[in-house]
Amino acid sequence: MAKTKSVHDHVFMNFVLGGVAAQACRTFHRLFQADESPFLQTLVQLDTHRGDACSADVEYFLETSTQDMEAILTNAPLFGADAVAILEEMKHLLRPGDILNGARTTRCLTQLLFLAHKDTLCRVLRAAISELRRKARFKQIRPVFISSSGGGTGSSLQLLLMLALECADFRRRLLLGEDELLLLSPIAFVVEPFHYARVVGDTQAHKVLANSYAFRVETEYLMQTGLGPDYVFHLGYSNDEGTVIASAELMGRTLGECVYQIERNWPEFKKHWVDNVDSNASFSRYRGEDTAKRLFPWLFASLADQAA
Repeated sequence: MAKTKSVHDHVFMNFVLGGVAAQACRTFHRLFQADESPFLQTLVQLDTHRGDACSADVEYFLETSTQDMEAILTNAPLFGADAVAILEEMKHLLRPGDILNGARTTRCLTQLLFLAHKDTLCRVLRAAISELRRKARFKQIRPVFISSSGGGTGSSLQLLLMLALECADFRRRLLLGEDELLLLSPIAFVVEPFHYARVVGDTQAHKVLANSYAFRVETEYLMQTGLGPDYVFHLGYSNDEGTVIASAELMGRTLGECVYQIERNWPEFKKHWVDNVDSNASFSRYRGEDTAKRLFPWLFASLADQAA
């Protein structure tokens, strides 16, 4: 008689988003293999262009050929109002010689590619869930998003995936035949791009830091409205113990180790968070009363009048 597989409470579906996350994926996979696969998880790599292999279980690249981009340009309304707006503002970045270069630190280019690939991506993720079902028995899936906060691909895909998983139509198609409660709220991990901003030119640094700021604002908004992740883990430039993330390689390695250790010890972490982090988030009503807009409303009203 075949032995019945044990039932896992949940499986981590790790979304590896962008170049820094690909480096993190290699570190994560090495630790996972060295520990002889101590928990149930799968690695899904998503990027806007093909990079180095990172040992992911599923790979999907939001690439668009010259012919496909021409079709998008010609039929923009079919992809929605956001696609129309992006195409109007960013046509200069969508020339035939440029479109195979990924997002290029421009988040809305990732959004355009996501809109064009969304149906196919839904099928790819559905197949990934089916493959997990064949490997093990589990009750729920915890999506985990892994990226830099400053890149044009990862920081954008995190938000787009959060919104897609909350969209009734996308979720229904993704979970075709599955329990609608299969997906738990996601967890987000980001490494901050301070090293990168220190070593590139001013123009590129401004784009990177703007992306990072936008990620913070948007995830905070989603969490306040109940659509965002349960947790967002930010890895900074340094800590009090003397660790300094002063290279791209170290950014990826630190990110991968952080994700691995938290997933490896998830029951222990969650046990301690329930009565402090989780309860504080539930009862907190902080809405940014100390922000400049609230402290100096007359200034922002004057600026609004000048803009008008």
